[in-house]
Amino acid sequence: MNFEGDDIYTDADSNTISSREFFNVTSLGLSVTTDTSITDDDNLTADATANRDGPAVARLLDDDGDVEQAIAKDLRGGKDVEFDFGTVDGGNYSVEVTDNDTGTTVETDTIEVTEVTGDVSFPGSGFMTEDIGDVARIPVEFSNTDEATLVIGSDEQNYIAHVHVEDGDGEATVLFNTYAAGSEYDNIIDVADDDDSATLEGQHGDFYEDYPDDPPVPYQDHLETADYDMNVSVGHVALSETTDADAVGGLSLEERSTESIDIRTAPRGDDYSGLEAADVHARLGSNLTQSDEVASGDYAVHVIEASGIEGALEVGAHKSDISTTKGFLYGTNGQTSFTVKEANPGPNAEPDLVNLYSGSPQLVADEENDTYYLAVSTETSSTGIATTTTSVRSRTTTN
Repeated sequence: MNFEGDDIYTDADSNTISSREFFNVTSLGLSVTTDTSITDDDNLTADATANRDGPAVARLLDDDGDVEQAIAKDLRGGKDVEFDFGTVDGGNYSVEVTDNDTGTTVETDTIEVTEVTGDVSFPGSGFMTEDIGDVARIPVEFSNTDEATLVIGSDEQNYIAHVHVEDGDGEATVLFNTYAAGSEYDNIIDVADDDDSATLEGQHGDFYEDYPDDPPVPYQDHLETADYDMNVSVGHVALSETTDADAVGGLSLEERSTESIDIRTAPRGDDYSGLEAADVHARLGSNLTQSDEVASGDYAVHVIEASGIEGALEVGAHKSDISTTKGFLYGTNGQTSFTVKEANPGPNAEPDLVNLYSGSPQLVADEENDTYYLAVSTETSSTGIATTTTSVRSRTTTN
């Protein structure tokens, strides 16, 4: 109906109305915008705006017009209000916004959500080598996903470790304790970086089923030297779903060995507590010099190149709550031992053993290079040898 200026207005009884009241009808101005092309890694969001405040409901509709989600919010006059539906599966969607007071509804164009195909892999050839008893470092690379399932071993090799890996930065290095494999030790699987995580979902195969469990300590049995299959799949999947893996690799486990033991000397004023391998490397050739004679009061630093003991030391430190240094010297349940004794006791005499622990020993482990630095102060160690300089021989053994 149009109202003109000269029109005469009457009420329901045909009485002329002498006064007039006016009102303006304005548009609600309801609108909604969104990105019409996203991936299933992105949150699907829509921004709604109106000329006035009021309650509204945004509905996410699938390709058939069915409501997938609904979010209620208050609109703010002249301001964008975001409705966030989170990540959704690949497909076509639209967002419908309704103003509750007026029933006015607006709808976006079609939103295309594309599925992103994640990928996981081993770097390089995917094949790596480690010595039995050490902790294998298995890197897994991630692309467009942050979850993977790693399998070490196979039915043919009579051992399988089924591992769930979560990534924090594009690559996760899984630590696999080959010494403890098969046991019920709770740290068989770990990660090198705190941003990542790995969980041992289970162990399988004859080696695991036949593993002795009285007492349940890993030193009773070990994996054999062999080439073990590995594969990795996108996501957190059951072992039965890993047959069509995204990448395959292998872990070759070889015999452990003790390659060499050298003696170096360091001034008595040095401190070897709390050092990392890089700190010791920086002292080589300067404060830390090679010698088979150590002046009384100085440090005797034993440089042991030995593989296959890293896993045993790690187990000893966690299961028996002893320091890695003490575990290296005396072992836990026969896992490792290290002795130093007099080189030339003379005829008809047994060599004196050096009481290393009385010398406040400090062990600095360089596991990746299979090297261990054992620093012992000769000022406080009780050797039972009266001379001021002592030549020593060292021996390391593992079961």
